[in-house]
Amino acid sequence: MEELTVRYDTPQVGIGIFWAANTMHTRISKCTFTGATAQAVYLDRPGIQHVSVTDCRFDGVIYGILTNLNANDLTDLRIMNNHFVNISGDAIEINSPIQMMGVNREPFDAAYNISIHGNYISCPPELSSTVNAGFGIGIAGGTYISITGNIIANCRQQGIHIEDNASHINITGNTIHDIGSNPDLATNSGIYVIHSDYLTISSNTFRKCGDYGIHLDFSANEQVNEVVVTSNLITECSSGGIRITGDTFSDFHVADNIVNRNGGSGLSDNTPGRLHGFRL
Repeated sequence: MEELTVRYDTPQVGIGIFWAANTMHTRISKCTFTGATAQAVYLDRPGIQHVSVTDCRFDGVIYGILTNLNANDLTDLRIMNNHFVNISGDAIEINSPIQMMGVNREPFDAAYNISIHGNYISCPPELSSTVNAGFGIGIAGGTYISITGNIIANCRQQGIHIEDNASHINITGNTIHDIGSNPDLATNSGIYVIHSDYLTISSNTFRKCGDYGIHLDFSANEQVNEVVVTSNLITECSSGGIRITGDTFSDFHVADNIVNRNGGSGLSDNTPGRLHGFRL
């Protein structure tokens, strides 16, 4: 599908494109989604494989691209070189719950093999104030997800949000700046992570985030495995550069980051528990 314009004017109920179950090998390219659409691109059925969304413009919608609970076996989703502006919800939300929304799955039962690359994303603070949205990119569950080379600017709550046992996440080479505080929950950071194993955050640039450039807010009762935070540049963030909280870590590596001109500590480490292989 190429060069299609989708506009929906009924507030908060429209879906631009909806994938049926077992849809495979689809490509959306050079399309425009605008109006009051709740979800411009919506994947919420089983058996969906090999989807690409490239070179599209999403303007003034609530969610740009949303994958949801019923698409838990989604594989091979590529979101590349799109333009998301005036988004009031999340620009890109991969919602593939593992231990949330009444679901009890293993990590590899969630959506996997997802690439998010080369997009421009903006979710301005003045468009909404709901608690559960306002992220440039949100990941809940899912595995083997690559987030690279994106520009995430002027988002009202967080640049990238990771939660719910998401694993094998690579966040590299992104530019994240001007992250707001609407609402102000002390989590208004460039990257905010609640739980993720096998996580790499490397070679990103952060500037003017409402709280921290990188905030790893891990649970006190779960062990976190294989986290690498290296070679990031973090400046002018209100609360500090990097904040780490949690209790039990295995193979945790923080090195070669440049953190300066922030409002608080360069590295805030609130980890009183067991640290195995924790390297600074």
